Amino acid sequence: MTSDTRARFHPLRPPTKLGRAAVLLAGPVLWVVALDIVAWAAGQTDLILVGFAVAGTSFLLGVVILLPARALRLREEREPEPRR
Repeated sequence: MTSDTRARFHPLRPPTKLGRAAVLLAGPVLWVVALDIVAWAAGQTDLILVGFAVAGTSFLLGVVILLPARALRLREEREPEPRR
């Protein structure tokens, strides 16, 4: 049994551009901080470069995966609702 109604999500407050940017950058920044702390504690300061590489890679993968998904969601939200 299927339903013709569509579930729609409406946040109580729409996110600000600053909030979106903060969330987008938080993941890679947290990776860099965590790996830098581990590298410093282990005495392997050369590994800080690895931290930057991991952060950059995670940022790029996030952009590659999330931007098309967002575009698809926005396109689906713009489609007219089916008639009953």
